[in-house]
Amino acid sequence: MKDDVWSMVHAERAALIDDLARLDDEQWGEPSLCEGWTVHDVAAHLVDTARTTRLGFVLGLVRARFDFDRQNAVGVERERGASPQETLERLRQVAPRRSTPPAPLDSRLVEEVLHGEDIRRPLGLTRSYPQAAVVRSLRLQARTPASFGGAKELTARVQLTAADADLSIGDGPEVREPRFPCSWPSPADEWRWTSSTGREPPRWRRLPDQGLDHPSRGSLRLRCEGRRIRVCRAWHQ
Repeated sequence: MKDDVWSMVHAERAALIDDLARLDDEQWGEPSLCEGWTVHDVAAHLVDTARTTRLGFVLGLVRARFDFDRQNAVGVERERGASPQETLERLRQVAPRRSTPPAPLDSRLVEEVLHGEDIRRPLGLTRSYPQAAVVRSLRLQARTPASFGGAKELTARVQLTAADADLSIGDGPEVREPRFPCSWPSPADEWRWTSSTGREPPRWRRLPDQGLDHPSRGSLRLRCEGRRIRVCRAWHQ
């Protein structure tokens, strides 16, 4: 089981390294989907997390006064090379590693898949991810509280269904989308659940970022913020 996870992690690292190797310096400086981080910063973060050990994570967290954001910022500063090429070489060196912080092993998959999208989406790059890697990542995110970057609270209110995989998580009105919009939507995406008559099943439809038109009876709005989906408002007419 562990070997299966690590083989997927190593495959994702290799695929991202290939994509990063084709970027110019300007693309490395583009904002990523991680607020305040460039593509270069996310790559440095991936170097840092690949080096992380259980003991090292705990010591780093103590030094950061138990502030995860501060700990991550320190790691980025430490691993960010003087040039994109230097950071890329560091990423190549750590790619085969199998070290991990004190967290579920599937978190290593989440780290690679999610941050891969943080880099690729702003640059217009795409990757056909293995279904097993995405499904395992989604299942872990559904068990993880929002304070740790997960969606546990969301899946207590809505059901996320991947239309292109055998996966349904949560309880409530159904969001049926391909695997990635279910988990890491674009900031411009919104969904609304509508059920205008008792004869029609609830359904979600994507809405423009500018706002909603007149909601029908019993609507629930989900707004995407970065990689997260947030329940913004419910109407009752």
